[in-house]
Amino acid sequence: PHIFAVADASLQALVHEKQNQAIVISGESGSGKTESANFLLKQLVFLGKAPNRNLEEKILQVNPIMESFGNARTGINSNSSRFGKYLELLMTKGGKVTGARISVYLLEQSRVIRQGENEGNFHIFYYFYDGMEEENRLQDYYLDPSYKCQHKYLRHMSKSMKTNQEKWKQLKMSFKVVGFIESEIDSIYRILAAILNLGDIEFGEAISNDNTDNKATVIDIAPLLRVSKLLGVEKIDLL
Repeated sequence: PHIFAVADASLQALVHEKQNQAIVISGESGSGKTESANFLLKQLVFLGKAPNRNLEEKILQVNPIMESFGNARTGINSNSSRFGKYLELLMTKGGKVTGARISVYLLEQSRVIRQGENEGNFHIFYYFYDGMEEENRLQDYYLDPSYKCQHKYLRHMSKSMKTNQEKWKQLKMSFKVVGFIESEIDSIYRILAAILNLGDIEFGEAISNDNTDNKATVIDIAPLLRVSKLLGVEKIDLL
């Protein structure tokens, strides 16, 4: 009720006092910031009914996409937002929603390559792998279910496979509603698969004759070849 009251008051101030409103949500990890933000957005969009239903759905479906790519399991929160988000709703003088803009601050990019003990990578990697396995499409992106636990970036699994597959279906729907076209979605898939394969590239040391000009060498060329195909770059250039 408090969340809805805040949304109602903000919209009333916007319409009657002609003043922009800002709502700051803060708190400790697991205190409910993400859920509060989702409820606020739904209420504001409901109150400021857009001229067409499609726009409302687009705005609401952005959150699931953002959370898939920006949330992860930590030691104290299974769905922790690892980024700061600034969402700007655009409204007419009468309070009708006409659009939205999102800015992302301080995304925890280091989580992609290293996670703490009992922590997970960003949700999207698990959704992607398990979802593609259910669709029998892993091979399209040079992945294999037998290698899943061996990927360096996927060692700490987040949720059950069934949960990840359900989340994957929801994410695909969100992509369509927001307006991604098939070629863009395929590019996202290829980048995700390339990141997972990049994590499996290991380097060794090539010893020179006089041991003064040693160089790095790739131990197993297979992951590198998969990345080059996924990203459409020459394997020699990538090497």
